[in-house]
Order: sequence, then C-alpha cells, then structure tokens
Amino acid sequence: MPAGVNSVEASLDYLYPAVLESGFSSGSSATEKMAVVSWNQVLLYPAGWTSDELKFEASMRIPAGWKFASPLPVASQEGAEVRFAPAS
Repeated sequence: MPAGVNSVEASLDYLYPAVLESGFSSGSSATEKMAVVSWNQVLLYPAGWTSDELKFEASMRIPAGWKFASPLPVASQEGAEVRFAPAS
C-alpha cells in the first residue's frame, strides 16, 4: 500500500454452490430458508500475514425475516445489515 494508507476496503460477491442432493451440509450451502456462511471462504486478506496479525470488521446482509447466529460479537444491526465487532 502507498505510504500514509492505513486501510483498504473491498467488496466481494459470492455465488453459493448448488444445494446437495443429500440435503444441507456443514460446508457453504444455501436453500431458500437457510444459509451456512463459512467466513474463510468469503474473506479477503493479504498474503504473508497470520490471522492474529490482522483485524477484520465483517458485515453481512440477510434476507428480510431471516435471523442469524454467529460466535462473532455483533457491533450493530440495522434492518437486514449486521455488522460484527472487530476480530482476528
């Protein structure tokens, strides 16, 4: 990064794999009623760093009427957008 730059903001669109014939799995998968988000599959980070050296502020938008569960602490939720507290 150029001198004086402290952060980079990136946006990622991710297309989930098709639903498995055998049903829902613990890996990334989604149906019209439920989704499993594997953060390691949708996280962008620089090469050469360990996870303990980096802090992330994750956020996600969920469909109207959906609920979510995560071990990440929630910083705020406004409508469909959930913002999580910084974490390594």
